[in-house]
Amino acid sequence: MLARPLAPLRHLKTAGLAAVLALTVAAQPAVAVYKVSETGTVGTVLFQEPNATCPYPSTSTYLDKIKVFSPTVYGPGATIWVGWRFTIWHRTNSTGSWSKIFTSSIQKDMAWKYGAADGFSDVNWNAPANPTGQYQVRVVTLFYTAASKTNLTGRTVWQATSLQRTVGGAAHSVRAFCPASLS
Repeated sequence: MLARPLAPLRHLKTAGLAAVLALTVAAQPAVAVYKVSETGTVGTVLFQEPNATCPYPSTSTYLDKIKVFSPTVYGPGATIWVGWRFTIWHRTNSTGSWSKIFTSSIQKDMAWKYGAADGFSDVNWNAPANPTGQYQVRVVTLFYTAASKTNLTGRTVWQATSLQRTVGGAAHSVRAFCPASLS
């Protein structure tokens, strides 16, 4: 006799779970980065959306700089040193191959599994005068041994795919690269 009243409740739970899962999947942001490579023991890394901005001053159609937003980096377990840096890649046209043209200095801080490094800052890369082609950003996250700022235990390279173009401070399209000019 009890099985009858519980059957609709079981279906209600299933329907409720399906609704929650559908909302959870629908609420996920677009992938802002993808993993290019990973070695060793690494922690969790989170990225801001967008990953960087590509400002074009209102007085010029040329790329001014790329501002790369620092990632949120957690250690894989106990407190260790972690770090991050970025690289700028360039290609002369839409079918050309990408080549690395700049590597930033490394920022380091302490982190652990439940506490992210909090000493990282965003960094600007200044574009050359009258740039040409297209530019993209890769972020490298670094994980060190507990007692060392130099002995790596893990490394991950991420391709940024969410670069926000701004013109005169106003937000425009998000792309996987920054064109040298808007013309």
